[in-house]
Amino acid sequence: MNQAELDQIAQETKERMAHFVTQYVTPISRSDSPDYGWAGGTGSYTWLGDSLGAYLLTNDHVVNNSEARLICHLPRQNQEYVVVEKPFHSWPEPIDFACAPINLEILSDEKVCLCLDMFDDRYHPINHELLFFLGFPGTTLSRWDPANENRTLYSWGNELEVPGYPFLTQAVAESLDMVPSRYNHEFHELIHFPGEAKREANGEMIEVCSPRGLSGSLLWDTKRIACYANGVEWQPEYARVCGMIWLAGEESPVLVATRIEHILGKIQTLFPRPAI
Repeated sequence: MNQAELDQIAQETKERMAHFVTQYVTPISRSDSPDYGWAGGTGSYTWLGDSLGAYLLTNDHVVNNSEARLICHLPRQNQEYVVVEKPFHSWPEPIDFACAPINLEILSDEKVCLCLDMFDDRYHPINHELLFFLGFPGTTLSRWDPANENRTLYSWGNELEVPGYPFLTQAVAESLDMVPSRYNHEFHELIHFPGEAKREANGEMIEVCSPRGLSGSLLWDTKRIACYANGVEWQPEYARVCGMIWLAGEESPVLVATRIEHILGKIQTLFPRPAI
């Protein structure tokens, strides 16, 4: 496979994965008043079985590292955000995971829940596999712009519009000169997230958006390269969740993702224990 072929495969994979994953994801907003709010992160709808029901998954820091008392999601596009009424179960970094039960009936026909069998039991993409995530950058900043709260997306009595963006990337295979100080090799993987990238296979390099707001995005092992290597015709349904994005390198072109086995380990603690 030459570079041109890989670029075409990457573009097709990104487009088809975006169409597939959109139904599971939502922007998350934060607020301390029903009259306004601001973009806060990314969440995913997941069915945790009949005993637990539907849950919203995201990062711990998305819901806890803020003075905002209202955490909201958008179950129906172009309508109002809905407050998460029940408390979050949360675990701080290095796992940085939070989840809360939601009412399944409020989801629109365009939104559905992931099932746990769509999660790999551990992070194990093959070498050079294409990884995907879809998140909601909550700012108009670019990748290397310094933090600026004035560029955060806000709503004052109007609809909060936070567009979702699909990203196709790969795990970092080489050693880096600079690794985020909060990266922990026992829990995390490093994912490429440069300052410039192509939006289309034959397009020009453009600035990548700021990672602020991508926190909580689920990372997918697309299985595209694995299928190619085995002569299998790939479908987006073969993809599996392999991690969760939670941190961006401030001086290195990477994102940090928690490996999925650590997320699943915390989810398992929510299930009722059988009586002895």
